[in-house]
Parts: sequence; structure tokens; C-alpha cells
Amino acid sequence: AAIDGCLTRLHVEVVDAVVLTHFHADHVEGLPGLVHGRVIRQILTSPVPDPAFQVREVQGWAGAAGVPVQPLYPGDQLRWGPVRAAVLWPVRVIHEGSVPNNASVVMSVDAGGLSVLMPGDVETAAAHEVLLALRHDPAYRGSRGYDVLKVPHHGSRLQDPALLAEVRAPVALVSVGVGNIYGHPAPGTLDLLRADGSQVFRTDQCGDIAVTRTSDGAVLVSSRRH
Repeated sequence: AAIDGCLTRLHVEVVDAVVLTHFHADHVEGLPGLVHGRVIRQILTSPVPDPAFQVREVQGWAGAAGVPVQPLYPGDQLRWGPVRAAVLWPVRVIHEGSVPNNASVVMSVDAGGLSVLMPGDVETAAAHEVLLALRHDPAYRGSRGYDVLKVPHHGSRLQDPALLAEVRAPVALVSVGVGNIYGHPAPGTLDLLRADGSQVFRTDQCGDIAVTRTSDGAVLVSSRRH
């Protein structure tokens, strides 16, 4: 209901691709609401099928809706109209911490000139591997190369400060549930982001958040609640 309501408010009727970064419930259980009354062209997922029962759920929902499912791998280059995306991670399975979290699909996205890093729920070890992958990517423009960072793992404490410092995006988005039992986002993570010069926007405080680029090149953040 939550994802259906959000997309209805934004008048989204066609979805070119759904990226399920990994198979934890909070990242896949919204799929039935997403496909409700919409055209969904493809579902893209982590190549690591863990946890298995959630993978089966996704396959069942996708099959019922007639939507093809395809895993993503590092090096994949994707394009939908003016949107381009490069897959940076997962290169390998990390057994330190949460295997599914650290197997999150990490994407570098250019949406009509708006540059966004989307690191899923990677924890500290995988986040550092993402940093190394960025530094070896010839397309990466270095510090301040991104306009927007989708903060890893709902702003949990399991961050790599070096990655946050490297990205230093002016806009940092934290997708997080109101009153969640995990303490997300962690105060220390918010401190790191602000120290790196990011302005933080949280879904638990702002509701729906949209980021666009204005005609004069500025980054504009709009939210349902101010």
C-alpha cells in the first residue's frame, strides 16, 4: 500500500525497470503494490539469491504479473531514455555482516544530468569495496562527482566514512521508516554526512521526496512534508 500510494501521488503509470537491490523483505515486499495497475517492463535484481524464500516470493509475484526478472552484474550498462546506469557491485559475496545487505546492487545513475549514487543496503565492508570500484572507474569524476547520495542501509551506523567523504554529495537521501526499531538513521552517520557538506533529507520526516535539476543547473529537492 505504501509504494502504491507513493507512485499514485507521483502519477507514475509506467515503470521501465524495478531494481530490487537485494532480497530482504523491506526491499521486495512492496512489489505487489508496485505492479498494481501499472505497466512494469522488467525487474532487475541482485545476483545473490539470499534469502531463498524471498527470492521465491519475487519470482511468484513477477510470474503472476508477467514481468521478466533478470540479475544484474558489475559492468552492466543500462539505459532507459535519458537515464543511464552503471552497475558497480556486487563483485563478490561478503560473509562479514549481512550477506544479502552486502550483496546489494550498487548503481551509478545519470538521470538527465542529475548524478546519483545508489548503494542499496551495503554495510561497511562492501561500502569500502564500492569506494575502490569508484576509484577504478574511468567515468568517475572524483570528489563532488555526485549530486545525490541515497545513503546506504537507511543511514545505519555500519558505514564506511571514507566512501561518504569521497562522494560528498550535496543532497543525501535517507529512506527510513517512522519509529523503526533499529535506530535508523544513526546519529553518527548523520553527523558524518553533515560534516561532509551534505544536506540530509529523510523519508520519515519529509514523506515522498523528489529530486530534479532546474533549467539553470541547480539541484531541486521537493518533499510531501516540509
